Amino acid sequence: MGMNVYIIKGVAPEVPLETIFKGIWPFLFAIVVCVAILMVFPQIATILPSLL
Repeated sequence: MGMNVYIIKGVAPEVPLETIFKGIWPFLFAIVVCVAILMVFPQIATILPSLL
């Protein structure tokens, strides 16, 4: 996530870095929720390998 922020800064140098960091909060929240779900239900991550 952090590397993508700096790539966006390189592509759009006129946009302040603070604005870019403010824009990533919904995506960061989604990642945290996904990690929490995988921690509670680890079977989600292991169901496909177990089928093979």
